[in-house]
Amino acid sequence: MRRPVLSALTLIAITTFGQPGTLDPTYGDQGIRLIGAGPGFHRVQEVIALEDQTSLTCGVATNDGQDRAVLMHLMSDGTLDTAFGESGYVWIMNGLASWAHGMALTDDGSIVVVGWVVVEDFSAPSALVAKFHADGAADASFGDSGLSIFLVNGAPAFLYDVEVDPDGGLVACGIARDANGANNGLLVRLNPDGTMDPTFSGDGILVNTAFPLGTEDDVLEDVKILADGTILAAGGGLTGAGDHWSIVFKTDSTGVPDPAFGNNGTLVPELGSLNNYAYGLLADAEGILICGFQENAPSARDAMVAKLNSDGTLDSLFGTAGVVVVEDSAWNESAMDMAMQSDGKLVVTGHSGEYGDFGYGEALLFRLIADGSFDTGFGEAGMVRTDVQSSFDGGLAIAIQPDARILVGGRAASFDNVNYMFVARYLPDACAVFPSVSPEALILCPNSTGELTTGAFDTYQWYKNGLTIPGATSQTLPVTSADDVGSWFMVRTTIDTCFGFSDSVLVDGYTFLPPVVINAGDAPNLIGDNGEQIYCQGDDPVLVLGAPYDTNVQWSVNGEPIPGANDTLYAVPGSGSYTVEGAHAVCPDFIQNPGVAVVMDFHPYVQPTIYQTGILLCPQPEGLSSQWYYNGQPVAGFEQCVIPIDAGNYTVFVDYGDSCSVLSAPFYLVGLDEYAHADMKAAPVPTPNQVTITWAEGGALSDWRVIDVTGRIVRSGTKATSPLTIDLGMLDVGRYRFLSGDGRSLPLAVTH
Repeated sequence: MRRPVLSALTLIAITTFGQPGTLDPTYGDQGIRLIGAGPGFHRVQEVIALEDQTSLTCGVATNDGQDRAVLMHLMSDGTLDTAFGESGYVWIMNGLASWAHGMALTDDGSIVVVGWVVVEDFSAPSALVAKFHADGAADASFGDSGLSIFLVNGAPAFLYDVEVDPDGGLVACGIARDANGANNGLLVRLNPDGTMDPTFSGDGILVNTAFPLGTEDDVLEDVKILADGTILAAGGGLTGAGDHWSIVFKTDSTGVPDPAFGNNGTLVPELGSLNNYAYGLLADAEGILICGFQENAPSARDAMVAKLNSDGTLDSLFGTAGVVVVEDSAWNESAMDMAMQSDGKLVVTGHSGEYGDFGYGEALLFRLIADGSFDTGFGEAGMVRTDVQSSFDGGLAIAIQPDARILVGGRAASFDNVNYMFVARYLPDACAVFPSVSPEALILCPNSTGELTTGAFDTYQWYKNGLTIPGATSQTLPVTSADDVGSWFMVRTTIDTCFGFSDSVLVDGYTFLPPVVINAGDAPNLIGDNGEQIYCQGDDPVLVLGAPYDTNVQWSVNGEPIPGANDTLYAVPGSGSYTVEGAHAVCPDFIQNPGVAVVMDFHPYVQPTIYQTGILLCPQPEGLSSQWYYNGQPVAGFEQCVIPIDAGNYTVFVDYGDSCSVLSAPFYLVGLDEYAHADMKAAPVPTPNQVTITWAEGGALSDWRVIDVTGRIVRSGTKATSPLTIDLGMLDVGRYRFLSGDGRSLPLAVTH
C-alpha cells in the first residue's frame, strides 16, 4: 500500500502517539500481508530482512493440489515483487511434494533454502538444499540444476535450518531417521557447489545418536555458526513417557563434538520444568539464547526463553535463574523464533492460544530487555497478541529491518479452513518516523530533470538502489533522465533520535521511437535515381508526421521553415526537399526529426502533337516509346512513328519517363486511297492465300512491298509486271497494305 505525502503536522502526530509493538499501518493491509489462500499447509517458516527494507520469505503453500516449497520477495510495503521468480513466487515443484523450512543468504546475495521433498514415497522424504540467484532464478552451478536432494544412510531426512560460513559453505540441521524409525539430530555440511564436505565428520554428515535421558525422537531445529567456526544447534527430544527435553549440541568446524560442553557436546539445560523444548537459537562467543516452551503441568504450556553462558550453564542474571516464561493461565504459549535489536532488546514470536499447535490462538510477540525483564513500554506489559484470522494464528519467524521495524511471518487460518501465509510488521518505538517520497511514480522526459521530495524532518539521507548517495542530505533530491531513469530511491529521515525509511520509489523515463513521415494523398509516379519522388503537375501528395509526434510540429522546405506549416499533415504544393520536426504531447520540449529529407519533384504534363513525314505519322516531342491508336483501338508495337494504313482517327500516348504525359489530340487522316491510281486493283480481298495485283499504267514496278498495321514489311519484291500474284497464305489473319515503289497503295486482308 502506497501512502500519500504527509504534512509535518501529521508526521509529528504519528511520532508522538505511535506505540511500540503496534502494527505498522504502512505495511500490507494495516500492518498485515496475507499471502495465498486454500486448504492444507500455508505458512511462512523463515523471514530475512534485506538492506533496502524489502524481505525474503520461504515456507510452504498449496500448488497443483499438493504442498510445495515456496520462496517470495516482498517489497518494503509488503507487496509481492512480481519481477522475482514467476510473478513473485519461486516454487520447488520437484517430486510429489516439497517443504521449505529454513533460509540463509550468501555474501553475493544468493539465497539458500533447506527443507525436504517427497521424491516417490510420502513415508520416505529426502533432505533438500536449494540455491537461487537474487532474482529467484535457480543457480545451475549448485547441485543438480540448483538442487541437492539426498537421503541419509539410505533413510529419510529433513532439514530445518541453514547457516552460511565465511567461505560460502553451508551447515544445515534437522532430522535423520534410523532403521528402527526413530529420529536423530542431524548436521550436514555442504561445499558452495552443493556437494558434501568430507572435512566434516568424514562425509559431510553427522547423525547424533547419543542424546541422553532415553529420548526416542530427537530434532535439531536451529543452527548457528560462531565467529571461530564453532557450530551450535538447538532442538529437543521426546522420551517414551511423552516428556520433552531441550537440547543444545556443540561441535567444532569439522563436526567433532565439544567434550567440555554438556555430555560430549550434547547439553540438556536444567530449565526448572518437567517438559521443555527449544525451537529457536541465538548465539555468540558470550552466550547462548534458546526459545521454545515449557510445561509445569499437563496442558499448561508457557513460552520460554533461556540464556546460557558459553559453557552451557544458565546465566543467573537473566530472568529467574536464567529462564523467562510467559505465564498466563488463560492461554498456552510457545516461542518459535527470536531476533536481537541493535539496542540489545530481544523480540520473540510464537503462538498464544489453546493447547497445542492447531487450536484457536493468536500470533504472539513479546520484547525483553537485556536482563530478561519484559519491556513494559512494548505492547501491553511487553506483549502483543495479534488476531490475524479467526482460528489459528501463529508466528514462526522473526526479523529486524535496518530501520528497526519488526517483521513476523507465520501461519493464519480461519474457521472455514482457509489457510494463509502471513507477514506482519510492527513498530519498534514510540517515535517511529514514516517519511514518504513524492511523486511516487516520477517519469522523466528525455534530456530533462526532476525532483523527489519528502516531508519536513530534522535530517535526511537519500539512497539510490539501496546505496547511500554521498551529499544527498536535503529534503529534496534532484534527478536526471541521463543518470537516474530505472533506479529506485528512498530516504532515511530523523526527528530527534527517531528515524525511519520511506518506501522505495522508481524514477522511470519516457522513451519514444524515432519519428517517421508517411506518404498520403496521391502516390508518386515513380522514384528517381537519387530517391526523389516524382509527381505530375496537379497531383496532391500529403506528408504525415507519424504518431505520437503531434506537438511543436514544424515543416521546412530546402532548410527553411514553412510559415504556418505546424500540423501533422502537410499538403505539398511543389518541388523541394521537405523535412519536419515535432514532439510528443507529454514531453513537448523533446523535439525530434526523422533525420532524412523527403525530396519531391513535380513535372509538367506534356501533350504530344502528331505530324506527318512522308508516309509516317510521328509524335512531337519524342519520348522513350509511343503507343498509337487507330480509331481508339491500340496499334500493335511501341515504335515512335507509325505508317498509317487507312484513313481515320490517329492518336498517340508518348512515354516521357515520368508518366506526366497525356494522349495527343486526334490526327485525322483522309484521302489515303488517293495514292492508288484508278486502274490498280487487288483481288480477291480478302483472300485466304493469294492476292493478284493488276494495273494498266506505269509499266513495270521497280519495287513493291506489303506491310502490316504496324508498318512492318511482310512481303517485298522488285521489277514486277502486271499481273503480280503474291502468296499471303502464311500471314496472320488481319489487315495489310500493298505499296508500290511509285507511291500507289491498295488495302489487303487475310482470312483463313
